[in-house]
Amino acid sequence: MAEPGGATDKVTVGARDGIVRVELHGEIHFRDSVDAMRAAAAAARENMADRLVFDLRDSHHVEFHAMTLESTRMAPDMGLNTALRCAVIGHEGDPRLAFIEDVAANRGFKVRGFTDVAQAVAWLKAGRG
Repeated sequence: MAEPGGATDKVTVGARDGIVRVELHGEIHFRDSVDAMRAAAAAARENMADRLVFDLRDSHHVEFHAMTLESTRMAPDMGLNTALRCAVIGHEGDPRLAFIEDVAANRGFKVRGFTDVAQAVAWLKAGRG
């Protein structure tokens, strides 16, 4: 995947079939989360996409509760808005998935957590209309 929009070695971003795909790698700190949001927003604009996948399977967030709350609060400032539909992919039992879903829903975002990539993509495509 290409790394547009200031992505770092911890964040890779690409687009295919109208879906922006963001992968996070390694130990993720708040700055990495901000970089991921900015890169996702830039790729969505460049590709005229309104669907996003954030793949967390290869990442770890020590303070994911606080990071999720602050990232969701800042998302509109980074160019991510409630018109976007977003799938978050993690491993089975990953506590980040449900927490991200809850926080995002409270802020009006359409976000759903998945453990299967094919199911995530199917959900994103089903939301097109």
